[in-house]
Amino acid sequence: ASDARAACLDGSKLLWNDGEVWVHEDSILAFDGLWSHVAMPEMRELIKGDLILGPGGTTICIGFRTATEICVELGNIVHRARLEKQDRIVWDDGDLWQRVPRLEAFDGGWKSTKFAGHRFVIADAMVYRSDGARIQIVDIAWTHLLVDFAGRPLRGAVSVDGVISWDCGDVW
Repeated sequence: ASDARAACLDGSKLLWNDGEVWVHEDSILAFDGLWSHVAMPEMRELIKGDLILGPGGTTICIGFRTATEICVELGNIVHRARLEKQDRIVWDDGDLWQRVPRLEAFDGGWKSTKFAGHRFVIADAMVYRSDGARIQIVDIAWTHLLVDFAGRPLRGAVSVDGVISWDCGDVW
């Protein structure tokens, strides 16, 4: 019997034949985040781990990655992209993506779908209500917001399509 170990690369993971998995953390940290297409800034893509989550629920698997390059397969064509200056992705077909700063990703006006007439503005790590009250954002990630609402934490899950679904059942 051989004691040799073998592994195959799957996105950011090195899968060993003995079941051990190594993760290339630098490549995840380099690319994870919200990105907008330079030619169409309203079109956004969320890179999270080995997935690119796009508008309308599209999901693309990242097949290969380093700290400066990713590859995906679309329609039997492999596309490569390289990271420039930590905030720009340049695709081999000429498409350019710009990283959206985490706080700016949520800045702007929001309205409740559960409570008619309730409107909110997110700016400077605060949620401003239409009655003038302010709610502190205590944690912000590409996938969620956490606010301190009247002394209790309230979590809002964020979709790529720009929808925030709150623990309380409200949707913005």
